[in-house]
Amino acid sequence: MDESDLLLNLVIRNPIRTPNEIFGKWADQFKEVAETMREFDETSNRWKVTQEGVEKNAEIKRDLLTYKPAPNEVVCSGPYVIDRYNTSEVLFKPNPEFRKEMLITSIRGLRPGDSQAFSTAILAQEYTIENGGLNADMSKQVDLTYKDTLRKVFAPELSQVGYTMNTEKYPLNLVEVRKAISMAIDRNSLLAVAEPGSFNGSIQNAGLIPSIVDTYTDKSFVDSLVKYEYNPDEAAKLLESIGWTKNGNQWVDDKGESPVITLATISSWPSFMMTGEAINQMLTDFGFKVEFKPMEFGVWNDFTKGDEKMLSCAFVAASPSFAHPWECFNDLYIANPRTGWGKLEPGQERIVEDPVDGKEYNVSQILNQMFISTDQAELKELTQQMMKLSNDLCVYYSVLEKGAPVRVYDPKLCLPEAEMNALQSDYMYFGNLNTMLAKMLMEDQLYFVK
Repeated sequence: MDESDLLLNLVIRNPIRTPNEIFGKWADQFKEVAETMREFDETSNRWKVTQEGVEKNAEIKRDLLTYKPAPNEVVCSGPYVIDRYNTSEVLFKPNPEFRKEMLITSIRGLRPGDSQAFSTAILAQEYTIENGGLNADMSKQVDLTYKDTLRKVFAPELSQVGYTMNTEKYPLNLVEVRKAISMAIDRNSLLAVAEPGSFNGSIQNAGLIPSIVDTYTDKSFVDSLVKYEYNPDEAAKLLESIGWTKNGNQWVDDKGESPVITLATISSWPSFMMTGEAINQMLTDFGFKVEFKPMEFGVWNDFTKGDEKMLSCAFVAASPSFAHPWECFNDLYIANPRTGWGKLEPGQERIVEDPVDGKEYNVSQILNQMFISTDQAELKELTQQMMKLSNDLCVYYSVLEKGAPVRVYDPKLCLPEAEMNALQSDYMYFGNLNTMLAKMLMEDQLYFVK
């Protein structure tokens, strides 16, 4: 078995919290698949589950999902357990079996609902602390409403918001079209309408989260990559190079048709909805025929996993527990069904041709090596290979990297020291809100003062 610095992170990220007397029967079945339905793939130098095992795992999962205990019957090992609940809120109380006495004795969690319901709840003073997404106008209104008491900091998420392009759907299967789309969008304007606290994504569309680029690359290498800056003239030249022409204000392809490009986004998430609206307008003004599809999350979730998606919003490397290139590129090329590469069958590897130099990349093998690499020089080389490939392919338009706002409304709530209205670097202010609160509670750094 190969060692990997990442393996422990992944194991800890998904701990087992379920009692054996309830879930043991399913665990035993998964164990049997792991022990008897695997085969060693000489090509990738890894163990893989057989097709029989894949089908058996799916069968076990279907049966597991039929077990749905009531929320307050769930066995929990943390500091709080569910006391009461309804469709809009859940009340927590201290876990009597926990190893220490908690300073906060009651917690109320609210379901945010859509963006309008969430904003209404904030203005109705329903929240003590939250870190939900607000558009720029609503954020300003909240700042003004609570100007005398509001405390706000920004927590790094190490995730990037952008738009994936389906390489299996015409005309986005043409690299010139993907690059033209990127250069027809004004990235700085998108940042202006996104959630406050966000900062620019990768101008090279190179896949890696901008804040960790310096750790895993050389500046000279990054400078050698193509920059997809706002440049409508260059975008037009790219389309003309493949026989497209302008008919009035509409681009038509070499067959004399104006292919429709669908743009799917989540209507309730400001950084997606606001940037989606802006991109729709920019691409329409440039001459593309765009069909804008703002969707409720559940509808978007189903649609963007299907073959009909074209241009769709997506997180790539979303709120990871570690900052490593493997997660970014594994998400972009293998794990995320929304990135438009098509589904890999069991045992199949992702082979991608670079449209610039014609070189074939076995992305699956590169990612496997990236996962187990303990040599920093090798990891840098593998990272730069994947960044160059992503830059040449231009399959993911990176809009922004998220810095999530944490807003504290109650002056009596005490938290760890922080610089107001700034991106934090303290361990306590890293991750999603639940993770931050859990760390603060465990260290007795979250409590109310009289």
